[in-house]
Amino acid sequence: MRFQPVKETTEQRAAVRQRLQDFLEPEAALAVIRRYVPSDRPPIRARCSPVREARNRFVVRVDIEMVDGTRATYALKGYVDGCGDQVGEFYRTLSRYWAERGEPCPVIEPLGYIRDQRLLVIPWVHGISLAEAIRLARVDIVGHAIAHAPRALAQLHASQIVPEAPTTARAMVQFTVERWNLNYERFPEARKLVMPLVDLLQAALLRLEPSSSALVHGDAGPGHFLLDGGRWLLLDLDTYGYADPAYDAGYLLARLEYECLGLPAFEAQAPQLVTMMHHSCLQAMPDIPTRNVAFFYSMTLIRKVLTFLFKVPPAERDARWPAFVAHVATRARAALSAVRAGRNSPLSLKRGWTRVTANNLRGIQSSAGRRAIVPSASGQCPSSSHRERS
Repeated sequence: MRFQPVKETTEQRAAVRQRLQDFLEPEAALAVIRRYVPSDRPPIRARCSPVREARNRFVVRVDIEMVDGTRATYALKGYVDGCGDQVGEFYRTLSRYWAERGEPCPVIEPLGYIRDQRLLVIPWVHGISLAEAIRLARVDIVGHAIAHAPRALAQLHASQIVPEAPTTARAMVQFTVERWNLNYERFPEARKLVMPLVDLLQAALLRLEPSSSALVHGDAGPGHFLLDGGRWLLLDLDTYGYADPAYDAGYLLARLEYECLGLPAFEAQAPQLVTMMHHSCLQAMPDIPTRNVAFFYSMTLIRKVLTFLFKVPPAERDARWPAFVAHVATRARAALSAVRAGRNSPLSLKRGWTRVTANNLRGIQSSAGRRAIVPSASGQCPSSSHRERS
């Protein structure tokens, strides 16, 4: 599993920036797109805009007009190194797997990968991500995600694809320890808070339940779930791996809680939202041990969320920052303590909640008085006509 990209060189970073600039030129983008559109309807115009610019990859949105006036949109994703070759081959394996079974793939599939340019060509899906729905306080879409998004992960996990050797929970914990040993140099004020949590994480590792490895997304946060009509699809499998599927579920829960921090519509209700998403994950993936989900939830809070919070420069930390840090630490500590003691997970449903029902969901409303989070019984999102790209 690719927890951390290989550190790129100064020359590689410069090359990525230059390639980004190259593909912001319409003719360069059109030359790529023409490989994947019908020759009798070639694209004649393009408008290119940067979507993501990182040190090791980039994404460019390309809006094109065909010779007959029809329009389409694509994404060009470029990589700094051979990681793109591995990802491109992995997507080909995914496409073959679901095509052979005649089933819809739960992942947005690229049209192709151009090896000599280290470039994925992806059809642009005009949907809304769960992360964007949270930021927009779209409680109806968040409720739909709670009820239905975990099914996309379950479908991915159920595949028989074995992309690599298993990544163990011990290896993940070791990576977390190593990352924080480096982080202490950047954020010395974090040491007193994080070190006891890391110790508790290592102790809880011994109490995990046996679990078979499966194909995992590896970065299954709210930003990588996209609602397209009434169906949730997975984005961006750059960090795919072969591990305990409870990792994806725990990661989703931790990142969901993080996305809610600081947002009036969801902040106070974040623990309840996490509890309901946890229950939906267990319904969609009944074989994953709930204890392991709580463990990976805590590990993600420690490894990712606390790192995000401490990366905020001291001068930019507002009055709520200490409360956010305390909240995350308290949640991680409670879940790990329960795992270590063999108790029921604090993420489990409240007593008397045998399932997630509309009545449970109606209790969570935004402070702005928007609609309650009530997914429809049919599975169709009540606002699927709202189309935005995160």
